[in-house]
Amino acid sequence: MADISTPKSAEHQHIEALLAKQLPSSPIYAFLLSDVKVILATKGHVVSRLPMTKNHMNSKGGIHGSVSATIVDCK
Repeated sequence: MADISTPKSAEHQHIEALLAKQLPSSPIYAFLLSDVKVILATKGHVVSRLPMTKNHMNSKGGIHGSVSATIVDCK
């Protein structure tokens, strides 16, 4: 996990700005990804955390396909 005292990279700042713009403008992004936290971002690589809730789970207890598709689609 990144040290809080370490300055964020330009890529990290870019990803956070993108999320700040996209989440409020999309009900599905806001519903599924409002708790996502960017941990680290460098060119071509992003590490983030999303606490899983019942809203993210399918009937078998795994991640719902709409969640993984939304994560991939959020650009």
